Amino acid sequence: MSAGVFVASKSPTWDLVKSAGGMAADALLGSFPAASLLKRGAGAVAECYKAQTERRYEEFVRAALEGDVFPENAEDMSAEELMGMLRLCMADIEQKKAPLYGRLAKAIAQNKVPANFGPPLMVALSTLTLQQAERLRRAWVAKQHTLLPAQGSGNKSPADFLGNKGGVLDRRDHAALVSQSLVEGEQLTSLGNHLVEACFLREELTPEAIGERVWLPGVLVTISYDLDQPDVLRFVEVLANVARSQAIKCGPAGAPQDADRARPLWMIAQRPFVVIVGQHASRLLDHMTVFERPFARGFQPIVVFLNGCDAAVSESLRAAVVIDAKEESQPVAELVVRHVLNVLSNAKS
Repeated sequence: MSAGVFVASKSPTWDLVKSAGGMAADALLGSFPAASLLKRGAGAVAECYKAQTERRYEEFVRAALEGDVFPENAEDMSAEELMGMLRLCMADIEQKKAPLYGRLAKAIAQNKVPANFGPPLMVALSTLTLQQAERLRRAWVAKQHTLLPAQGSGNKSPADFLGNKGGVLDRRDHAALVSQSLVEGEQLTSLGNHLVEACFLREELTPEAIGERVWLPGVLVTISYDLDQPDVLRFVEVLANVARSQAIKCGPAGAPQDADRARPLWMIAQRPFVVIVGQHASRLLDHMTVFERPFARGFQPIVVFLNGCDAAVSESLRAAVVIDAKEESQPVAELVVRHVLNVLSNAKS
């Protein structure tokens, strides 16, 4: 396949579009309402159809050639199969899917999908709407990454994007994906995964590309032996909300009684952890064995005193950061989270 594929039309309408500063053909298609176009007669309709066809060919070929050059000796896709793919692309009602067809053709030609998957993928793509293909893309990203949900500390799952639990149009999309064997239950099938990986660029398969955020690795462990105090509980809640706003997952505050019971906490913990001290500092001092494991692993405590500092606690915890919380909970929580982000940033460098 050569650059000669990109041949401009010699029609007056096309020349007019080109002379207007390289305006895309879709500007022509979008410039007239349907009624206005029909009033202009069969010639105008034919010109618009020709512009649409040429644009779609260009988008298809451009997508097939992007990145690595389309292999000239690509024996995994015959000329007949390529023409079949083009016919599907031309017949598709959604013009914006042309790049997806081009990329799928390239993936098949480069043997990046199993040979027996080629025809089913071509047919499946021809039946999908652009919105349904987008659902597959988002579900694929959700499977690969820990996406923040709208609320809570869990993760978004592929099911959140596939439409099975939404309104009638959402469920219609889900049924269409299932009918093409691209989705089974709430997960993409191997056929669905291959379609996404073939039709979308790697940079289009990231959380940022679909407007989502991911949790930072690990869980911010919060420990307090004063969880019977209202001010401690309030601070725990505010801290969790502030941390979440920065994509830091906060586990429920705990008061482990010994090192063995604390072990599961440290297995998932981020390097910084938070200790909240209320009115009873002695309670914390009675449980110092709980911190032996994180100290041995180089974890860094951030100690928040809600009722005045206690020197014995600070010394026992080898605290690098001590916060005497004399302000409202919100600014103190924001200060804690800044320290957490600083520790995490230094750990990466």
